[in-house]
Amino acid sequence: MAARVIDISRMSEKQLSEISRRMRRNSHFRNSTAYRAEPVDERVFAPLADTIAKDGCRLDRIEENFRATKFRHFENIRGDGFRSHISYYLGFLFETAVQMSILRFSQENPELITVLRDTSGTLSGGRYFSVDSRGSAVFYRPADNGRAMQTIAEIDLVGEIREMGSVVPVIFEITLMNDHRKDFKIRRKSELLEELYGHKPYFCVVRPAYTDEVPGVSLQFSAERGVWRDMLTPRNDAIRALASRLLDEEHMERETGPQAASSGA
Repeated sequence: MAARVIDISRMSEKQLSEISRRMRRNSHFRNSTAYRAEPVDERVFAPLADTIAKDGCRLDRIEENFRATKFRHFENIRGDGFRSHISYYLGFLFETAVQMSILRFSQENPELITVLRDTSGTLSGGRYFSVDSRGSAVFYRPADNGRAMQTIAEIDLVGEIREMGSVVPVIFEITLMNDHRKDFKIRRKSELLEELYGHKPYFCVVRPAYTDEVPGVSLQFSAERGVWRDMLTPRNDAIRALASRLLDEEHMERETGPQAASSGA
């Protein structure tokens, strides 16, 4: 029997809750249901996914940009053991690679998507936001009776899509984790960008494809999150190897540092 096609992008929250409930109760329901993509999927998200997949081999540029903006010493990493250290490097390298790809795609296709960069501003209630050269945004609010600022949300990259004469924001979350197990605080971030742009944002999770998952873009939804895009990239062993090399370099620097200091003395 052919799958039923459902345009979930036009569903209300109540309808999404009901269809999500049916999926949890009946595992066959999801397999018999297909989702109608929106024009933006074919026009923007699908070609962007192709660009990210192809750019993964540009290791020299990835390392250069990583060292310039994201490099940290492993002794500052939370957690102990080799696994936590390699995950730290791998996570930042993957984030750097994806950010570079989205920036390049936006520069080559500004009529499709741009990236919010190098800016700051204020929202209601004295809240403040700052966006760096990569498109990463941090939102703050006053704390301690206005004597300090507290971080309330962080977005890995803020994109801007042109639709019907308007600018619609996109929240890009870049992660190594299966997004079904991670809390992205979607509602809070969506509310902040909706206040900033006047339009409800798209939400796109970019992560590696695991096990039998197929790279590409798929439309997903849940009662808690609403509609979002899963953008799965091919497994990149070269980036993992680069992460291992950077970690080895850090260990060597830490070991040789005290020796060099004592020799100089």
